[in-house]
Amino acid sequence: MRASRIGERPRPRRRTLTLNVGFFIGMGLVLALAWWIHGDEPPGLRGEPDFSPLRGEPFLVVYGAPSCDACVDAWPALRDSLPEGLRVVHLLMRDAGPAGGPAGPLADAQALRAWARRLDVPGDAVLPADAVRRTLPTVVLRDARARWRFEHAGTLDAAAQQRLQRALRLEGVATDASRAPGEP
Repeated sequence: MRASRIGERPRPRRRTLTLNVGFFIGMGLVLALAWWIHGDEPPGLRGEPDFSPLRGEPFLVVYGAPSCDACVDAWPALRDSLPEGLRVVHLLMRDAGPAGGPAGPLADAQALRAWARRLDVPGDAVLPADAVRRTLPTVVLRDARARWRFEHAGTLDAAAQQRLQRALRLEGVATDASRAPGEP
């Protein structure tokens, strides 16, 4: 209340809400942080199939090609280290053309079945991909919203296996059986 003259009733002070620039900057930073933590839906790589039906739980994407013998050789060790129940999708990419020429044709149903037999996986676990050429084999762990959580190109060595197991645990799908030897 303001001081008043003798004999006058004191007048209440008018209260106003004032927001300064710092408040708006702070709110903007909080909103930006919330958006960044929440993330946005991943666009995926050009030529990859739509992974939206797989959203809801983490899944592993294994890239391979018909001419990639290392992909076939590395798969049994990788398969044995994965926890039960983890969804695995194999993407069969085009073979590179001769001497940097155009790539081979996109895999047809017969090529997909042959790749599934070669890896000893269910036929519906293999999908064709017209994606950008990658180092093979490549393994990508995606979370429940299909965002990338782990990627490794080339054969999985012990260090890469441990990183994959750590990423699986962070996604809540690792079990004691999937831990690397000597890992807590």
